[in-house]
Amino acid sequence: MTLLLALILASSVVQPTSSDPLVGSWINQDPATAGITQVVIRRDREDLLVHAWGKCVPTDCDWGETKITPWNSLPIATWDHGFEVTRMELVLLPDQRLLVAYKNEFHDHSGRRGYDEVEFFYREKPENADASATAGKALLSKVAENYRNLKTARFEFEEITERTGEHSASRRTVHCKTLISPPGKLRVETTGAGEPSILISDGQTTWQYFPEANEFTKVPTGMQPLGSSLLGAYVWLGRIREPAKIVRQERLGAADCTVVRIGREGGYTRTLWIDSKTDMIWKEELNEASTTETVPSRKIEIRFTVVNTQETFAPELFVFDPSKTQAKDRREQQQKAAVTTAGSEAPDFTLRDLEGKEVRLSELRGKAVLLDFWATWCAPCRAVMPVVELLHREFKDKGLAVFGVDDEDPQVVGKFLQKFGYTLPTLLDPDKQVASKFEVGGIPTTILIDKQGKIALFKIESGTYEELRDALRAQGIW
Repeated sequence: MTLLLALILASSVVQPTSSDPLVGSWINQDPATAGITQVVIRRDREDLLVHAWGKCVPTDCDWGETKITPWNSLPIATWDHGFEVTRMELVLLPDQRLLVAYKNEFHDHSGRRGYDEVEFFYREKPENADASATAGKALLSKVAENYRNLKTARFEFEEITERTGEHSASRRTVHCKTLISPPGKLRVETTGAGEPSILISDGQTTWQYFPEANEFTKVPTGMQPLGSSLLGAYVWLGRIREPAKIVRQERLGAADCTVVRIGREGGYTRTLWIDSKTDMIWKEELNEASTTETVPSRKIEIRFTVVNTQETFAPELFVFDPSKTQAKDRREQQQKAAVTTAGSEAPDFTLRDLEGKEVRLSELRGKAVLLDFWATWCAPCRAVMPVVELLHREFKDKGLAVFGVDDEDPQVVGKFLQKFGYTLPTLLDPDKQVASKFEVGGIPTTILIDKQGKIALFKIESGTYEELRDALRAQGIW
């Protein structure tokens, strides 16, 4: 859909003589949107101002406030983010919904094409019209403050993820133990899905240790340790923009809990069981209903077995010394590993793309294959995506097959690709089996496989445009 649709619709709308009918808080009618989630319009003397938020995790991205200016009788707002400019048109429809049509243009020399989007919003009721919503938001703010001010704590929980599609179902269980100690120390032990790992932070340096392989990776300096764990999301509860209502009181084990539901029925909902005495969370459920036949529904249940904010811990639990176990740097090992060495045979695999079509590596012999291991939440991955997309568009008919490889929910991946106009095929690796075969320990990672099925390039943190160009030239493709 394009801005033309907005103009067509606008032509059938009797425009108000005053812009004041636009004033208010407007919520996207699609709770699963990957675009704009909310706009708030207010008047400041002679100016009409609009504030917008876009879908982000763990809390929506704040676009800031900008002035509305008329153009051909349509209210127009523009956000200039430097690398990207968004132009928004606002149309009040006869049914009192707000139509928001916006166009993005990129100015970062990445080659990304702009895209048009049209979304519909309904006016949000004032919070004070619903005592349950007011109390729910207030309770979440208290919970967020609790987790933000944690000094020492032990949390143990089990996380169960279930996906149910038209023809398939899956279930995954993860066990996690988290220790927090001042100042800013963190230890997170994870088992049950994939390779067991221990995240250790002394407040300055953060390590990820893989005991079975006796290998480690060093996390970039500056990462907020709590943000690396599930608990980091609880710090943001006071800033959520979705509706939050107290729905009931319920006893959970030995705790009397207040149950708060976040979100709207029929879309993405999140339910928290909060201890009425301590304002700590004992259980969480996330439900994401399927919007298409090809995308499965998802349910995640997180149940805490230990919530202790009084325990103290030995300092050595938050220190990691690779020399004590002769642990090796995983990234260095990857560069030396046979599977990643230029000229070695690439391991075969079969994965499905977003349409459910199977792709087998061995069936692509005779073509060069470029694999880009990435994720929607990974900022460095996002930075390299335009380069990979350009290579796909330019050489897809000249002997090069380009695939992204992602382990996230297909709906999340699909919406991200659609939002930014990416057309490169993406393969789904939910259990990271292919990532393990290629010994991918960090993303982004770019792998080029030659026409004979051998590794031609293995680049951790992804290659530059020049490196990829030179590698393709060596394969006779450029």
